[in-house]
Parts: sequence; C-alpha cells; structure tokens
Amino acid sequence: MSYYHYTKGCHLPSIVKDGIIKTSKNSLDENEKPAVWLTKSPDWDVACNIGKVLNVKDLKSDHYYSTDQIDIVPVKNDYMKNEIGMCRILVSEDLPTISWAKFKYASGISESNYTSLDSHCRSIGSPVEKWLCTFKNIPSKYWEGIEMFVDDQWVRWDGIIPIEKFIDICLSCNGNYKNETKSYSMISNDHFQNQLDFINKYGKDIIAFWEANKDRKGYIEIYITPDYRPYESGFRFIEFRVKKSSFIISHESKTNNYALVHFLWEATLTKFKMALAYEKHTAKVIMK
Repeated sequence: MSYYHYTKGCHLPSIVKDGIIKTSKNSLDENEKPAVWLTKSPDWDVACNIGKVLNVKDLKSDHYYSTDQIDIVPVKNDYMKNEIGMCRILVSEDLPTISWAKFKYASGISESNYTSLDSHCRSIGSPVEKWLCTFKNIPSKYWEGIEMFVDDQWVRWDGIIPIEKFIDICLSCNGNYKNETKSYSMISNDHFQNQLDFINKYGKDIIAFWEANKDRKGYIEIYITPDYRPYESGFRFIEFRVKKSSFIISHESKTNNYALVHFLWEATLTKFKMALAYEKHTAKVIMK
C-alpha cells in the first residue's frame, strides 16, 4: 500500500529533475503553512482538475478581476487525461503525515476557508476523508513509483526512457483510446509489418515471461524503441486487475492460453493491447 501524490503532466518533469515534491505555494490564508498533498485513494482526485475560463475573450491581461467576474468551470477527467496528463507519484507510508481533519488545526487556515474548501471538494466527489499532507518537501527516497493514466489503467514509468518522452507517448496513446483498433489499422504497412515482426521475434520470450508471472494476476507491459527493440528494462509485469475482454485476441488458442500484453510503440506513438494466443504444450505463439 502506498500514498498517492496526484499531479499534472506539465509538472512531472520538473519534479523528477529536482528529485523532490515541493510544498505548494498556493494557500487560502496568509498564515497557512505550505503543504504537499497526498491521498490514500488509488483513483484520480477530481480536485486536481484544472479550471477552464469560458469568458477569456472578455478579459484583458493588464486588468485585475474579482472571482465573480471570471466564468470558470473545472474540466472533465477525459480532458485531463487526453490534454493535460493525469500523473501520480507513489509515496511510501513511512512518510510522516497528518490527516485532512488535523490540517484544520495544524496549518493556520481559517475555519471559514477550511469549511468552504471541505464543502466544495465533497460536492464535486473528492474523497477528502482520505487526504493526507506534510508540511515538508518529499524527497525521492520516499518515492515508490511514477505512473500516468493511459486508457483505463495506470502505466508505470520504467525510469529508462526520459520522463518527457514517457509523457508524450502516454498522451498520444490517450488521444487514440476511443478507437484503438482503428488507430492500429491506420498505421503504415511498414510499421504494421515491423510490429508483427517484433511479436514473432520476441513471442517465445513473451510467453515464457507470462508463464512465469501469470499467477500474479495482471499483464505484461512492453515499451518498444523506434527501431523496434524492447527497451533495456525489457518486459515488465504489471499487477493490476484487468478484463481479458479489453485485450484483442490474436487468434484462437486450442488450449485456451493467452498472454495479456500491452505494447507501446514509440515509432508510431500508439499502443495496442493483445491477448497473445499460444499452445501450452508447445509454447508456440499463434499469429495470423
């Protein structure tokens, strides 16, 4: 079990570069202590969604406007996922924290502002009862992983490819998530053949890796370089409950054996979830 620090794709590279999660400078009261916010919830917190100004054309850059003069609404989760990037850093439970309830008394926030914030966040569905915070920066020694939300699941950064590239790949994949099969079929014939060649070349290794880990319940994740080789991190097994039906079956297996594989192709900035069929008695990969 980990705590989660949710953040946006635009902020993640600087956090990784600095090696610390810094306390927020945004506060409601002058005497309020800056904090780093965490949660016990494994689901994206809607309180992290950005606000979109609807009357931006009516506003001038050199003018000051009160809040009632700005027409602002929070964006939906789909917008965050496809345009901004929904990211999170997993933080060790060894980190000392205080609860949202204790924050009211320890932070210096006024009771009226605390009540207003609490009421608003509850109204939009944010699980404030699971919130935690610390008044100190969180160094990387407490980090247990970095992930970004792709399609319907959290994808772990392997630390090999640059974090900026990881974010770009994930955002590009999310842009195609509504029709994954169509996106896959529209790539050039050369890329399509290269992807098939990759699966045929590494198929036995993938199956062997799957057989060694399938009892853990999850799927294999593979990042593939632009020249169609697996990154140095190789194949990674992600322990995560998934529906087999969300993986497209490559072909029917007579022994009903399928390796669930999530391919992320850097050459085309696309991804594909495949239930790779094989016969257990021969460990032979079946591809059409």
